[in-house]
Amino acid sequence: MYINFLDMNHSLTSSALETEIQEIEAQVPNVIEAAKKITDLCRSRLWELRDHVVHKGFVDEAEEIHFFKHTKQVPLVHLIYYSELLDLELKIPVCGKKARRQWIKTKRKLWSTFLSGHVQFWKYIQLGHTHWDPQYFTRKKKDSLKPAYAHHIAMDPIFTTSHDMLLGQLRAYRRAIGYLRDKRNTQGSGTFRPRLQWSSTKAALTELVYALHHVGAINGGKAEVKEIAQTLSTAFHCELGDCYRTYTEICARKKDRTRFLDGMAYTLKAHMDKGNV
Repeated sequence: MYINFLDMNHSLTSSALETEIQEIEAQVPNVIEAAKKITDLCRSRLWELRDHVVHKGFVDEAEEIHFFKHTKQVPLVHLIYYSELLDLELKIPVCGKKARRQWIKTKRKLWSTFLSGHVQFWKYIQLGHTHWDPQYFTRKKKDSLKPAYAHHIAMDPIFTTSHDMLLGQLRAYRRAIGYLRDKRNTQGSGTFRPRLQWSSTKAALTELVYALHHVGAINGGKAEVKEIAQTLSTAFHCELGDCYRTYTEICARKKDRTRFLDGMAYTLKAHMDKGNV
């Protein structure tokens, strides 16, 4: 049983936060101004979550792990990501293409080096392992491990485990590298490109991932499930988490195991039958 921290208050739900962020990006296209607003928003959400933790606590260890591994990650990843964007854009040289390229290269190297230094932990997360979760995502185990990182965000012992911040950094930095790629493709316009945000369920995206894998639609059928999942997760800004576990739950459905794919095919056919082009 998990405490529904995000269900206690609609403003704390991940979908609500995503919507607010999209609205800010749409209304404030300037990256610096938007990033300021979004970081303030995410800090506020984290403070509200902390308040729930302090006053409500956790029923058991499983609930605590779920909170720090999943629930807290939503505003945390956004906070780190937009903080990095803010730093990037504020410090980027105003004049000189060479100087700008060098600054962007420096940031990319910084993030890439950090990611390379934590490959094993990232594999642990991507493969859906859980055996070290009590060590990584509970506060009582915090002192048993040497801190794996340092960050400017306050290390509140009531609201931090040994690896929840690290996980947030890894996700945020991977996304930040993607931002640099987009920035290069748009000649560094200083404005947000419209984001493609997955608005259906994670289970629906998981159906699509496995369908693409099993029909061999990617790389001539040579692409692994993990590769497809990571690509779609990044493209649609949707953290899939334990993809295999979700797939197992889909397989266990008594009926409509491919409800998203079936619904998608039905909707498309209906659209075609109406003669719409």
